[in-house]
Amino acid sequence: MLVDMGVAKRIHEVNCIGLDGGYPLHIPKLLEKEQDLDTRNFCFPIRKRNGQPLDEDEATFNTMFVGFRSMVENTLGELRFTFAKFNHKDAIPVLQNSEVETVQNRLQNGSELQELQNAFLGMDMSEDDEEL
Repeated sequence: MLVDMGVAKRIHEVNCIGLDGGYPLHIPKLLEKEQDLDTRNFCFPIRKRNGQPLDEDEATFNTMFVGFRSMVENTLGELRFTFAKFNHKDAIPVLQNSEVETVQNRLQNGSELQELQNAFLGMDMSEDDEEL
């Protein structure tokens, strides 16, 4: 999948891609096809050897790496609450009928304007208005 994506074109040479535990098996194939990448461009959890526990540094690295991944996943999950229109539950009206410029809407708006003008011109002035 990483080869098909053309990862080398999408990242800078000093960037690092965090991978799940299964992806490191595919890194050698990827490095054969992508000349601009190096093993330093990938970060993944340290795998435990059979019958041998991780040492303290390896366990700390894995804990911190998993924490970083969880933070990124949590941030992406919170975005759905930030932008309510992207929740994919409610239909979003893109255009309302009143926004569509039609002859009928123009006539209706014109008649409202005409009514306001007639009401304004038909006002009687009182003596109090002349004092201003």
